[in-house]
Amino acid sequence: ERGSAPAAAKKERRQLSYKLQYELDNLPDKIVKLEQEIKLLEDILADPDLYARDKEAFENAGARLAGARDELDKTENRWLELTQAAEA
Repeated sequence: ERGSAPAAAKKERRQLSYKLQYELDNLPDKIVKLEQEIKLLEDILADPDLYARDKEAFENAGARLAGARDELDKTENRWLELTQAAEA
């Protein structure tokens, strides 16, 4: 009976195509990188003198922060979607 549980788990994982499984396997790294980028951008924007010193850098960091947060949200939702599909 012990051997049947891993076989069942492998069968469940095989329900995703190779492409989708590859995507699922790589999403956690993408999430970590986005979280790191968001933290870096938040640190940059926390500089009270940045706007006065470099308005363009401030605006670019703000725009990228919004984009990174949106991308993180979409990536987390995709990870959840694929995880649920793999478990179904």
